[in-house]
Amino acid sequence: MAVSRKDASAPARTEGGNTAGKKTLGFLNLNLPTASGNPIRVDAIRFIEGNKTHEQLALYLGCQRPGDEKLQGDELAAEKVRRMGEVVAKLQFSFNPVRTDEESMLDLV
Repeated sequence: MAVSRKDASAPARTEGGNTAGKKTLGFLNLNLPTASGNPIRVDAIRFIEGNKTHEQLALYLGCQRPGDEKLQGDELAAEKVRRMGEVVAKLQFSFNPVRTDEESMLDLV
């Protein structure tokens, strides 16, 4: 199926705002197991260059901080697993349900 535009100056796709053009440092994938036992990705957190929190997490999880260069082979793999477990244990989750139109109305009476 072909996509066409009426205005040649309009962008072909929506840009990601201030994150457009920034280098992706990695992804933290959020997976849930299925009934068959295979995990399915629900979403992912994209670590982007220029975000200090993302940069810190990418370096930590990728074992790329100063002193990590001594880790090799099985030791490196075990350290990556340990660090992922540490980060996951510290994550805090919350759920915000979508409000209905009636709940979103301002009380201006």
